[in-house]
Amino acid sequence: MIVIEKLVSRAFVPNELRFCTIRVLSYDGQNFQGRLITPTDPLPKRFENLTQLLLLLDEQADVVGAPMRTRTPREFQPGAPPKGEPDAGPAGRALASFRVCIMFRRNASWQGSCEWLEKKQSANFRSALELVQLMDGALTDSSRPLAI
Repeated sequence: MIVIEKLVSRAFVPNELRFCTIRVLSYDGQNFQGRLITPTDPLPKRFENLTQLLLLLDEQADVVGAPMRTRTPREFQPGAPPKGEPDAGPAGRALASFRVCIMFRRNASWQGSCEWLEKKQSANFRSALELVQLMDGALTDSSRPLAI
C-alpha cells in the first residue's frame, strides 16, 4: 500500500497506482454496495450506491493525478464530491470483485479496462456507463462472459 497525498504535479505516475479493486458485497435491485480498495489508501472505502462508487473512482484519479482530466467538471456550486467512509475491512463475502484501470478521462467520461477477478475475464470500456454495464452484466448473470 502506498500512502500519498495528491500527485498532480508529478510527471511520472507508476502504472500500479491506476488500478483499483471494487468488491461488490450487495446488489439488491441493481444497487451496488461494497468496498473500493485503492493503492493509495490503507483502508477500503465503503460505497452504498453507484453514485458514491463513481465519485470515489474519480476522486482516486484526482489523488493520483492520472489520468489527467481533459475537461473541468461542471458544478452547480463549488464543492468537493462526498468521500467514502473508511472501513476496517470487508464485511461478508463479495458477490463479485472487479479490478478497474482508468486509462483516460476524455470526453467527460472514462476509458480503461475492467477485470472480473472471480472469472478471470477482462474487457475494455469506452465510458463510465459501459463500465457500469459490464459490472451489472457480471452481477445479474454470472454464467455469461464479461463483454458488451
